[in-house]
Amino acid sequence: MQLPDEDDIRSDDHSPIDLFVRGVISREDEEAPTTTETRDNLHFHEYCLMFENREFYAREFHEHKLKIFDGVLRQMGLYWPVIILSATVAIFVGAEFTSLTGLSGYVPALTETRVYLLLGIGVLWLLLLSLLNYANIISRDEFITPLIVYGLLGWLGLMVVISITTVFFSAKPTELPRLPIFASGLLLAMLVGGMIGYDLMIRGENLFWNLDLKNVIENPEGYREFRQKVKQRLNLTIPFTEIPVAPVFGALFVLQFGAFWIVTNGPQGLNSNIGLVINLLLDFFMVAAVFQFLIGLQLFRPLLTTGVDTNEGKVELVYRPFHPDNHGGFRDFGRVAMRINSMLAIGGLYYAYRLYVQGSRAYVPGMMDSVSLSLIIWIVNYISPIVLYILLAAIWLYSTFWQLHLLMSHHKERLVLAKQKRERDPDADTPIGDIVDERGWNELRDAPEWPIDRRQISTALFANSLPVLLSISNIPFL
Repeated sequence: MQLPDEDDIRSDDHSPIDLFVRGVISREDEEAPTTTETRDNLHFHEYCLMFENREFYAREFHEHKLKIFDGVLRQMGLYWPVIILSATVAIFVGAEFTSLTGLSGYVPALTETRVYLLLGIGVLWLLLLSLLNYANIISRDEFITPLIVYGLLGWLGLMVVISITTVFFSAKPTELPRLPIFASGLLLAMLVGGMIGYDLMIRGENLFWNLDLKNVIENPEGYREFRQKVKQRLNLTIPFTEIPVAPVFGALFVLQFGAFWIVTNGPQGLNSNIGLVINLLLDFFMVAAVFQFLIGLQLFRPLLTTGVDTNEGKVELVYRPFHPDNHGGFRDFGRVAMRINSMLAIGGLYYAYRLYVQGSRAYVPGMMDSVSLSLIIWIVNYISPIVLYILLAAIWLYSTFWQLHLLMSHHKERLVLAKQKRERDPDADTPIGDIVDERGWNELRDAPEWPIDRRQISTALFANSLPVLLSISNIPFL
């Protein structure tokens, strides 16, 4: 049996195109790129770049018509592993030359001489790998990039474990020295969350710009008008200037963190200027990116509920009970929701880690005996992020998975009713839903009602619950 090739499938505007992909989707109604390449499954280390801008990444970076964020923020996202690697090196190596207790002071075997020796070996191997790549003995993209990305993941993961065990086995966590390992939780969460976020951004841009090509939109002309409005809102600038709003919001938001850290012991309790600068830069990017995502989510949310009114008429999603994606044509929306849910869970796990590793070091025994400024600051600093996470996770689960479930169930019910009315005997005097309507109901009873599999729903609920359970068990006074 000969299967149809991808070009045959994509040639029909009513085909169930998979839009949640990386690359650039060519359209007949727009100037097509020189070459068209899309990829569905990328390995984690391929989400972003470590080296110069390769053609595949350059095209999706520049040629997307809808850009959730652009400019410096987009460039930072593309090279996010490089930024986290640089931050990691700055914190751990910088600790050896500042007032922090570096690894040489934490591990007696790591004398200053041996630290320099290890750094020299590291530089030597970088040169060796560069020469091997230059000679085409090894591939930079297939060997060096995954080596660096997964090596960085392994290092930060190891440092997270060491920081947790250090606090766990300490009789007096408040007297622990200022160790760079306490910054590893933030760096690990930022690395994983940032790379997933950039991958999601590119896939989301493809999905929402080309959604009119998929057979789940009732009014494609109206949708094309709607997406232009979305594009304009995502390019929002400060009045009378060309300055984007998102970076300004990010800078103002992290300003309060900077003021708080300056008058206290700084982020992670390290009292380090290097750590302060790195935390401010990472938080700036995160807040600015989240701001842009929120604009996009707020604009597209009506499409998932009541529909959107345009000059070309109302734009609504259409439920296809026998769609090849097994989810009524809504699978791509479920994928977007799952990716964002994963990022929320990563943030929740970091806050649970932060509560234990940093909160334990900041919690003075007897602090709960009376209400004091120190107690209020501790609760605001370590407990309130967990509460905020619980609220955000609950809101996200309700406004995405549950809302899509309600929409799909409503459409399914209408289809069942319409089919029963068409197929029943015109002379039947029994109400709809009687035994004579079994055929119309039976053919649609297994039609999907969720945008993702039930197993994925259980995974999402578990992922959201785990940070809460860990946080409760980590509160020092419980």
